[in-house]
Amino acid sequence: MQQTFKAIILFVFICVTVFVFPSCKKEQKRSLYDLSVRYEDGKIDGKLAYKFVNTYNATFNHVVFNLHANAYKEGAKYRPVFKNNEEKAYPSGVNYGEISVSKVSIDSSPAKYEIYGDDCQFLKVFFDELKKGEEIIIHIDFITKIPNSTLRLGENEKGINLADFFPVVSKIQDGKFLEINYSPVGDPFFADLHDYKVAVTVPSQYTVASSGFPTLTTVDGITTTYSYELSMGRDFAFLLSKDYNVSSKTVDGILFTYYGFSGEEEKLLDLAIDCVKYFSTTFGDFPYKSLSIAESKFILGGMEYSGLCFINCDTPTDDKKQIIVHEIAHQWWHSAVGNNQYANGYLDEGLCEYSTYLYFKNNNAKTKANDMVKSAKSGYKSFFSIEETLSGNVNTVMERELCTFKNEFEYTHIAYNKSLLAFVEYENLVGEKKAIENLAKLYKNNLYGEITLEKLIKSLGYGEHFNAFAYGKVLI
Repeated sequence: MQQTFKAIILFVFICVTVFVFPSCKKEQKRSLYDLSVRYEDGKIDGKLAYKFVNTYNATFNHVVFNLHANAYKEGAKYRPVFKNNEEKAYPSGVNYGEISVSKVSIDSSPAKYEIYGDDCQFLKVFFDELKKGEEIIIHIDFITKIPNSTLRLGENEKGINLADFFPVVSKIQDGKFLEINYSPVGDPFFADLHDYKVAVTVPSQYTVASSGFPTLTTVDGITTTYSYELSMGRDFAFLLSKDYNVSSKTVDGILFTYYGFSGEEEKLLDLAIDCVKYFSTTFGDFPYKSLSIAESKFILGGMEYSGLCFINCDTPTDDKKQIIVHEIAHQWWHSAVGNNQYANGYLDEGLCEYSTYLYFKNNNAKTKANDMVKSAKSGYKSFFSIEETLSGNVNTVMERELCTFKNEFEYTHIAYNKSLLAFVEYENLVGEKKAIENLAKLYKNNLYGEITLEKLIKSLGYGEHFNAFAYGKVLI
């Protein structure tokens, strides 16, 4: 009887373990960027240990990295800015940056590699066959020269923008690495999810804003090393400045930090916190342990990275609020739910514009929400009229690659304004409540994956409506 009793207890324990603690299930391994960089005198000296975990139904004998910083080099074919915007991008005169690779190894042995492309923008590292379930660590030593600019990579009077500065693994699709060229318009990126372990060493007078949750800060005389970790990220970036005002709060287990220059940091931090609460309730949980919003001298209004938002410090406060909400929305629509920003950038930009509209509409700013729609409609109609007058041929297709856009004017009205109008019109068809329910379904069904137009329609329905917008068949 005693043994029978023990057996019953054991059986109950096993059942409880299985049904009450499903989180004990082993988590799938992810590829990891282990990145150590030092900033000094206009350059980055970096070491990357990239652990490639083959979780794909394919066998690989190489990995392709994007060397985005070579878009900034003299004579680049795929440049980061159109010529008519050079004065804004290079306020102290046009100058150049680039990335050079000095060493590539696997374990402790030199690896065979090739740098290729019109701008030397791709690095291919070769190895023996790597089957599904196997992993390999690739070591890359590199140096990145930073241009004086207001671009994603650049030094300027306010600080240093550090994106596009390290080798980034190309997206794997159908068992192959995609080779995406840089673009002066839009966001020429498409990335798989990775984990990140990053340390940056800077002169101690700099404050660092970063993707990732801060894990350790070490001061060594005139330099300081900041360490961060990020799980399930699409990308990683930094901003450095000697002049930041910093405001920080932890709310609902999330570390929020605002880095700015205006003295309004606490107020803007509260906006960010409120915004995250709204989107979390509306779409689904915020995907990271921390969120940093950092101002910089920046050619665009803002730019999204996993756990980090760039904000143009020269933007008036009222417009800055709208940019902050839009960039925070990208934590849902880009970071958590990805898409090919090069081939269909209207998806994440339109979802973020509509999310911004919803935030204002439901948080005592209906006038601002309505103004967004009016501005989008009048702006798009103006674009259509001007293009028709000048060329007699207007390309209103949204589902197309960045290289087909002639300028920022065209991209803005197609990817932002027209896309916002598509979602607002969808709301008019199904009602706000149903629209939000379906967006929450889109988020849940594609969390830590990627969406296409087809997947959007699968969750939201109304395929005829979205296809008409995407392929230029609707009149506005």
